[in-house]
Amino acid sequence: MLNDTIKKLLRKRIIIGNIDFFLFFFFWGILQSIFIKAITIPENILLFILSMLLPFIISFSFYFGIIPKLTHGYTFLGYLFKIKIVKLDNKEISIVQYILRALYAGITPFKFLNYLRVRANNKGQFYYDRLFNTTVLDDKINLDTLKKEDKKYYSYYFWGENIQYMFYFFGIIFGLVIIKSLICFIL
Repeated sequence: MLNDTIKKLLRKRIIIGNIDFFLFFFFWGILQSIFIKAITIPENILLFILSMLLPFIISFSFYFGIIPKLTHGYTFLGYLFKIKIVKLDNKEISIVQYILRALYAGITPFKFLNYLRVRANNKGQFYYDRLFNTTVLDDKINLDTLKKEDKKYYSYYFWGENIQYMFYFFGIIFGLVIIKSLICFIL
């Protein structure tokens, strides 16, 4: 059974992680619109594909690789809310590991629907965290104070216990979509 400390951490992590992904999509969309406007009429299909792919690679690498590396495990929102990615063995995480971890977390099937029922262990690890030997911790929680890791995963019905956060979450998403649309329209 997950203890209350882990449940609070998972709740914070899920909300901030989802908003982080939407902020990434927001910045990627703006960068992509700049690239597409720079290439007014793509005569070469390869150039057009590059104008779509290059902004993704740049923004994803910057948002989920370079920023966490420079801030020692914090994403943009993670820094504001004081939760960070740590390795269980306290080793340094490379930029490539940050990028691969975020890529794997983002391509998990139905990422946002997955959070209807979260599966985590006593260290607060999701399945992809175990692949990279990482977890996400609040600044107030010391890695050594968590229960000894076990291999069993426990279910946590996030949205069922936190219905009010769903409304905040979708409100933020709607706001970001409106702001992105306005910025792209202005550009």
